[in-house]
Amino acid sequence: MEDEVLEAPSGDGSPLKDEYDSLATVRQVYLDRARENARLTVPSLIPPDTTRNSGRRLPQPPHSIGARGVNNLAAKLLISLFPSNTPVFRMVIDDFEVEKMMENAPKKGKGEIQKSLNKIERAGMQELDALGARAPIGLALKHLLVAGNYLIYMSPDTGEIRGYPISHYVCSRDSMGNPLKIITEETVAVSSLPLEVQEAHKIQAKIKGSEKPDKEVLAHTMIEKLADGRWKVRQEVCGIELKDLEGHYPKDKCPYIPLRLIAVEGEDYGRSMVEDLWGDLVSANNLRDALVKFAKAAAKVLFLVKPNASTRVRVLTQAQAGDFVAGNEGDISVLQLEKSQDFRVANEVLADVTRSLEFSFLLQSAAARDAERVTAEEVRQVIQELDAGLGGMHAALSADLQLPIVKLLLWRMEKKRKFKLPKSIKPAIVTGVAALGRGQDRANLASAFQDFAQLKMVPPEILQRMNIDELINRVYAANNVDPFGLMQSDEELAAAQQKQQLQALIQSAGPGAIQELTKGAVQGQLQDNQPQG
Repeated sequence: MEDEVLEAPSGDGSPLKDEYDSLATVRQVYLDRARENARLTVPSLIPPDTTRNSGRRLPQPPHSIGARGVNNLAAKLLISLFPSNTPVFRMVIDDFEVEKMMENAPKKGKGEIQKSLNKIERAGMQELDALGARAPIGLALKHLLVAGNYLIYMSPDTGEIRGYPISHYVCSRDSMGNPLKIITEETVAVSSLPLEVQEAHKIQAKIKGSEKPDKEVLAHTMIEKLADGRWKVRQEVCGIELKDLEGHYPKDKCPYIPLRLIAVEGEDYGRSMVEDLWGDLVSANNLRDALVKFAKAAAKVLFLVKPNASTRVRVLTQAQAGDFVAGNEGDISVLQLEKSQDFRVANEVLADVTRSLEFSFLLQSAAARDAERVTAEEVRQVIQELDAGLGGMHAALSADLQLPIVKLLLWRMEKKRKFKLPKSIKPAIVTGVAALGRGQDRANLASAFQDFAQLKMVPPEILQRMNIDELINRVYAANNVDPFGLMQSDEELAAAQQKQQLQALIQSAGPGAIQELTKGAVQGQLQDNQPQG
């Protein structure tokens, strides 16, 4: 068995690596563009090359507007997509399923069902907080703004979230933009691999003539979509496929989520926001670089002395302030650039470009405070600003980022047997202001109550001729409020009124009357039970 393992990787062929290199040629143009975008904004996101250079100094852009804009916009997107104090999803169930549940449990109204679903929502957000998912998601948003592409992996076992930049994975999609195949490339330590793989790596090193094997090797993981919708995962290291790590995932439960910021039809990779602002960023960096160099030259003070001048330079340099020295004013002059007008024009253009970038990156707003916990109203303002400033970008992130993470989170909680959801109940992400969870439902209900309060201004003769039940239903419908289970039926209302009347009668009768009434009822029951002869 050992001989078979050692002979298997004797050649240089590696199926996953070869396929990765083949798909990397399509990715190269997007990777080059991502590196150029990072060079103008945050160079550490996509370094100039993929080689590992610990402590290498990265090129820094002359203007910090790109970095400030990316960090600011990523923080606002993180607040709006995953607020820390509000569920970002809701469990959706249709009215037909609610009716079936109420038939099986008549005492359980729709409010109780919604309360149970809301409990699952809060538990999901608590699980998300416990996993510390916001930090890797915030990094993913920065990559999307700069590179336009990012791969997120959420472990089904531990819930840990890690990411792959565009330089470490390849992807292929169908004509509808759905991912078909994903291959990742990462560096792993040889000492962490199985023993047979370590032995195979030693043999490969001897074949290649290396004195000693490398401490780290490249590992490739392929996630491929099957015909039935499931996902097949397999890994390969040193040309050896790791059978123990091979597995399958359900259709909607793939832990690998390839993200795109701006999708373009027919392309496997997305475009970034920085790419749309490329012209302004290049202008801002070039102008800032030129102005800094000009200011540096202007700050250098040089005194020119006329040749064969009667004024002695040594006397001037040794003189103190207020001293009298002999000399001719025309012998000494100060070197000036005479470029103040050009400096002013360049400064005005830079200010205009910077102002345009501030509006694009939403740097002009201060709706959200720099704090760990912000109020729901502040989050609502951020969402409204993102919807107005970014168009459908925020909605796309809700569908491509929020929903898959929520599904994986609920699936992981179900595997831990915290709850069991029927197939009819599914999570849903609502974009825009309604993404604040059930706050929008509360606003709709409050609006309906305000409409009911305005009925006091309707003349009584008109109100008497109206169908009150129909009026109530129309007010609820106009405010998008579901009255099912909220309003009592005629039978329930009559029973409640009868109960109130009985309680009022008992309270008015007093303790003595209640005892006499109870004693008479008991005696009457005993007489009825006696045998008649």
